Amino acid sequence: MEEGVSTTVGLSDRCPYRRPFGADFAACPAFEVVVFVPLDTRHQALPAVLSCHHLHSREHRPSRAFYPACALGTAADRVAYARRRRPGWKAGGPAQPPPGAC
Repeated sequence: MEEGVSTTVGLSDRCPYRRPFGADFAACPAFEVVVFVPLDTRHQALPAVLSCHHLHSREHRPSRAFYPACALGTAADRVAYARRRRPGWKAGGPAQPPPGAC
């Protein structure tokens, strides 16, 4: 199994990667880092965490539970997105282009 991939079986748009993402995370071809700064109940900033621009929570209707979903869709959709955004991208290559490449 690929490092950083969850063994949870579920919905096709479910993000399979463990969170929070590390600074060197490169397992997902569509990963686009965003810095999330959560607030406590007093509106004081908590430590920042790295997240993905495409990561959303969705409700699984039958169970009414929420799960981490990729807004792009399935694993195949994430690969297609990477190929559109970064021509020449190949599976197994870096998930993010070098800074300033896009």
